[in-house]
Amino acid sequence: MKDYESAPSSKVNAIPSGEDGVRRLLRRAGHRPAVPAEDLARIKEAAHDEWRKLVRTERERREGFRVRGVLALAASLLLALLLGWWWSTERAPAVPDLIATVELVKGAIRAEGPANWEREGRLDLSVGDLLPIGAELEIAAPGDGPSARMALRLTGGQSVRLDVDTKVRLVSSLRLELERGAVYVDSGAAPLDGAVVEVLTAFGIVRDVGTQYEVRLGEGGVAGVRVRVREGTVSLRRGSESYPATRGEELTLRRDGSVIRGSVEPYGPEWAWVLAAAPSLDIEGRSLRSFLDWVSRETGWRIRFADEALEQSAADVLLHGTIEDLTPDQSLSVVLPGSGLSYRVQDGTLWVARPFGERADS
Repeated sequence: MKDYESAPSSKVNAIPSGEDGVRRLLRRAGHRPAVPAEDLARIKEAAHDEWRKLVRTERERREGFRVRGVLALAASLLLALLLGWWWSTERAPAVPDLIATVELVKGAIRAEGPANWEREGRLDLSVGDLLPIGAELEIAAPGDGPSARMALRLTGGQSVRLDVDTKVRLVSSLRLELERGAVYVDSGAAPLDGAVVEVLTAFGIVRDVGTQYEVRLGEGGVAGVRVRVREGTVSLRRGSESYPATRGEELTLRRDGSVIRGSVEPYGPEWAWVLAAAPSLDIEGRSLRSFLDWVSRETGWRIRFADEALEQSAADVLLHGTIEDLTPDQSLSVVLPGSGLSYRVQDGTLWVARPFGERADS
């Protein structure tokens, strides 16, 4: 009988190695009882919870990457927009302020303006065009053809007219710089408060106080700047000195600083060029009274009616048609006979009457 007690312990407790050894060990151990269903369920639930944690952690990690990516992209886009805005603000030229409207164009006129003005260098200005701050207008000198002239309407409502051989720059909506020739300003019968037009010249600044006036630069010799006032009051300022002029006055400031005063009628050949540069009036549906008031302001004539009844009826007579291409004085020969009336001009007065032999109550 073999003595197993004396067998080496190393052989009794040895653990088989390798896949075959594990298989022999399991056979040697025999069958084990099955894992209870309750424990198995808990094991499965625990494993499932752990799996969900791992999946959620991975999803959150990926979502985090995605959110951070979206935020980074949004920040990049915002930075690009801000850079684009800065670039356009700093680099792109601003649209110039438009301060005058062309109301009449005759003959050759050259216009120059800011580099960002869409009509820079254009010579084909027409009625309705808008002019910006800084625009320079040069009216051609007299030639073989019709005399060149121009009329503007400033944003404040003032009418400005430019004579032949004139150069002017629009400094602002209320400031003109006259370099050559003559300008005529009509600020209206009732100008807005503070809407005072100034004409800058090399000899001084002409400033109006609700009026009609002409400013003309002389050429050579002792000539300087001359101001003629049809209505209201103007002041010619040079340095600390100021020289006022009122209706019917003419003021000349010579190159040597001396001042010469004279008189001028508010009507007559001295103002003929102003009539030639007057914008046409749309008379369709306008009253005869309104038309005559316009003629009076443009010509400087006083209006007188043959009798009171005729004067009262002038507000009720409505006109039709057009006086386009006619100066204010020329338009009388079309409108008044067309209204069944006659007229005559004498010593600065426009007399309006019924045809000869017609009674006031007829």
